[in-house]
Amino acid sequence: MTALPVLAADDSNSMNFRTSGTLSNQQISTALTTLSQNLTDPALKQSLSQLASQLNNGNAAGATSTLLTLQADANNDPQASAGLKALLQSLSVGQNGLSLNSTKLASQLGVGGSPLRLPNSLSNESPQQLTVDLNTLATLLQGVDPALAAQMLNTLQLGGGGANVSPPGSVNVGGLKVPGMSVPSLKLPTVGASSTFDPIVLLVPLAFVIVTGIYVFRGRLLALLGRQAMPSATAVMEDEGLFHVTDPNDRRQSVYFSFSRAVQIMRTKGVPKKVSETHREFSAKTRGRPEGEAVRTVSEAYEKARFTMLEVEESDVTNARSAVNALETPG
Repeated sequence: MTALPVLAADDSNSMNFRTSGTLSNQQISTALTTLSQNLTDPALKQSLSQLASQLNNGNAAGATSTLLTLQADANNDPQASAGLKALLQSLSVGQNGLSLNSTKLASQLGVGGSPLRLPNSLSNESPQQLTVDLNTLATLLQGVDPALAAQMLNTLQLGGGGANVSPPGSVNVGGLKVPGMSVPSLKLPTVGASSTFDPIVLLVPLAFVIVTGIYVFRGRLLALLGRQAMPSATAVMEDEGLFHVTDPNDRRQSVYFSFSRAVQIMRTKGVPKKVSETHREFSAKTRGRPEGEAVRTVSEAYEKARFTMLEVEESDVTNARSAVNALETPG
């Protein structure tokens, strides 16, 4: 793919030119295709396709003729956008292919100068077309004339458009997909000709959303981590039925304590709960035994208290205690 020279305005004197970088045939062709999406004139579309073919085949004379035709026809086509017209007028064909004169492009659009204003050439465009034109041209120029690219983005702000960053409609927090939460659309800040956009500013609102999600769904996160955690000293203590209540009025802790008592009682009856077993597996081992129904009752209450965000009712506490009392009753 041929690299094409780009003439960009010198920062110290806009009447002088310097080569600030290169563009490929493909880059310019992509920009022309994007800017010509609304065209319905088959002759214009054919000429654009013919220009790309002539450039790829190294037919400089044919490309020059086709470009001149395109420049004239686009200017007379009311459906051709200001961005397409300006880009075509700023192109020329040389021995190495197309050359882009970014100063002429800026002049054609009326972009630049002080104070910053929306040029007459763009004032009649819809916000959607204005966004397409200036975003496309800014993208094309960002690697070869960043100052002009920045001016185009600034002009886009005046026209009511904007380069919006719109991430997906939900955020994954600790492996949980948080529904209904999305990173808000962020309009890129105005970038001056001599300034550099710092992408770190986008991380601040993103971090806020993630922290908020963690806080809102902290219960589910703790439950998830509790299920996935490797056996530890705490797990061994629970296996032995040891649980110390720190708040007698906490219903969840009351249910935890009842389950621990059930583990202790069944251990004395020759049915210990292994460290590797879940509460459901422990309950399943007691099926068919006289204690099976009581163990199932306290196990279900424990599951609700430990692994869900549902509110633990007083009835859950009462049922768990009654089940433990039944286990303690000789029979």
